Amino acid sequence: LIEVPALRRDEVVIDFGKHNDRTHLPKDREEQIACEWEHRLQSNPKLFNGAKFRYHGHKLLAPRRLQVHLGMTDYRTFIGTNLAPDWPSLLLPPSSEGALASPMA
Repeated sequence: LIEVPALRRDEVVIDFGKHNDRTHLPKDREEQIACEWEHRLQSNPKLFNGAKFRYHGHKLLAPRRLQVHLGMTDYRTFIGTNLAPDWPSLLLPPSSEGALASPMA
């Protein structure tokens, strides 16, 4: 992560678009996401799926100018990945490019 003192609104640029959206995973992983969602839904029938923003990354454009890359995902996918019992296996190594912008999230 980067350390930046508090920024004003005019010092932050948002890059929001489909190019930052969640990418689809191999079929077996998508099935695991669906299975985890169904498991959570049975234990809490009030859960519902909906759109949510996802952090894709950031870029420091200048000392006081930050660009934040945002895309879309959904709550079902978030639950099916981040709360899955095998979630550590989904993490990229910390040194990897984009480790904080996992396409699953």
